[in-house]
Amino acid sequence: MKNEAADSTGTSGTKINARCSKQVSLYDVVATSDYRLMPGVPDHCGDDMQRLCAKELDAKGNEGQGPAGVVLECLAEHVGKVRNKACKKDVQALRENKAAAPETDAHTVQACKQDAALFCPQSSEGPELHECLQRHVSLLDPSCLHVEFEATKAATEDAAFNPKLKKACRAVIGGDDSSSSSSSGGGGSSNDGNKVGACAHADTPSDVLTCLEDLHAQMGTSSNGGKGSDGKKLLPDRCVAEVAKLVKLKNKDYRLGGSQALASTCGADVQRLCAKEAEAIDASEALGDGRVVDCLVDLRDEVTQHTSYLNVA
Repeated sequence: MKNEAADSTGTSGTKINARCSKQVSLYDVVATSDYRLMPGVPDHCGDDMQRLCAKELDAKGNEGQGPAGVVLECLAEHVGKVRNKACKKDVQALRENKAAAPETDAHTVQACKQDAALFCPQSSEGPELHECLQRHVSLLDPSCLHVEFEATKAATEDAAFNPKLKKACRAVIGGDDSSSSSSSGGGGSSNDGNKVGACAHADTPSDVLTCLEDLHAQMGTSSNGGKGSDGKKLLPDRCVAEVAKLVKLKNKDYRLGGSQALASTCGADVQRLCAKEAEAIDASEALGDGRVVDCLVDLRDEVTQHTSYLNVA
């Protein structure tokens, strides 16, 4: 008997047939609807859930009758405060899966099902679903808007939650499937003439993205076609496109970017110089329109907190 058409790839690189892929997706939706169905989470995350998500635990109820995925979503939003290392690893894995396949996350499905059907019938799965919903952000239901804002924040904080960028830039940032010729950093070269490994050993996930943005900026001011002093491309073409999307998002909203967000690096100056502009954005989870960044750039001579971002904006 023939297998059905393959449409997914497993971690080993082998293809998963369409029927199996659909069953796995359904399993994920069911499992993520209730933290008690997720292997390891009840054991690893008990204390953190009580400390961080008591309200959500009550809402979920003893029989799991409450909103789908509400406890796991709470853990994801407070992952920086999770103390148990095994729990944090579990939550990070859930966040990565949610970024790569939002259609398999119960909380996302419940919050965005109607909006996805209305606005994104041709982009019903994968990172493309997030991108489509973001294009219609002003029209989203509040619950879906919240989910998408959190997804966008995550994507601008860590390449692990930005699967298209991670894939396009893997030679530069490293990874199991990187084509880098050297795993010890230093920037080797790939067969297609790209400089590789340049950001592989940044200290934090935010630093990795900052490294990519710096290389992107260098390419924009380069007089030799975006190449370094060794003649190698600073970034592969597909990576350039994904980093450009990242920069555009951060230019729109000063809250994006994690520890490197202008809200963190320029927080006091934002409140002192651009409070009116920030107030209009902070009241909503819709993406900003760039007014805070524009304000800081216009008043850069009065900015007291150091950030290289304003020097290239």
